[in-house]
Amino acid sequence: MVADMVTATGEWDSDRLRDLLPSTVLEYMAATPLPLARLGDDVPGWRWDEKRQFQVSSAYAVLMEVGERRHASSWSKIWSLQVPQRVRVFMWITALRRHLTNVERVRRHIASSDVCSLCHGGPKDIDHVLRFCTKACELWRCVLGQEVANNFDEWLHGNITRSLVANVERGEWGMRFSVFCWLLWKRRCSMVLDGDFVERESVLDRGNHFILECKAAYSQLHSVPMAVHRREQWWEGPQRGWVKGNVDAAVNVNDGRAAVGGVFRDESGEIFCRSTSGGGRTCCCGATTVGGSKDGRRVGELVSLGGMEFSTGFLQLL
Repeated sequence: MVADMVTATGEWDSDRLRDLLPSTVLEYMAATPLPLARLGDDVPGWRWDEKRQFQVSSAYAVLMEVGERRHASSWSKIWSLQVPQRVRVFMWITALRRHLTNVERVRRHIASSDVCSLCHGGPKDIDHVLRFCTKACELWRCVLGQEVANNFDEWLHGNITRSLVANVERGEWGMRFSVFCWLLWKRRCSMVLDGDFVERESVLDRGNHFILECKAAYSQLHSVPMAVHRREQWWEGPQRGWVKGNVDAAVNVNDGRAAVGGVFRDESGEIFCRSTSGGGRTCCCGATTVGGSKDGRRVGELVSLGGMEFSTGFLQLL
């Protein structure tokens, strides 16, 4: 009984305890006050509240404070990465571990197996996708020259806040790292969800091309002051008896690949035909495909009676 080890004055009987317990335990007991009747009964208390009363809001504040203090610099680094917004959002969701992986789907009872469907090497969580799946291991061996280590949080936030590759600056490595992670996730989603997916380029090569585009875009953004002017512009029909073609295109400045699309309408806005093409290294105006379309004859009749008007935002088309 505890009462047998307490003297009449309400203190620990150190003479009796010295023969039973080691010195370290005795020191701890000496620092612990004894329960005395005049002090009332012991009751549990919440140490993070002034009144010692537990509240969910105080527990949430403590957890948020610990999390923010642990990786405070990582969150600002994620949102300052010089990558498109969709990559930043992906890295933010990754840091929160909110991706709908097989492990999460099983937890929500919307799947029966959490095994990775590509390598069958273990449970598919975000850690497995970005570090231990077959393609991920190959990528990091090529980029880092070694296998990944540490736990997932330290690995993720460490790569965002500092460079782990020689001769690569911290800011550039954060950009490279986030792009590679994003492409690993995109590749997996395409392989699982798209039955016609064909991998024409490795994640490493695709990532390097994407990083060059990011650098070019941000260098141009910071070198030339841009004034933003917003206005609403509605489609305006051609004059009666005419056909209006709206055409636009885009070109990849790195490899020259281009895509073009066009739509042809009369004065009432009725669409007679539409045309798209892409993937080639040269592009021509979408109007060249009108004659071969099923509505080409009707467009030709209108042109013969009136005329054709073109509107485009891509000057090299005309």
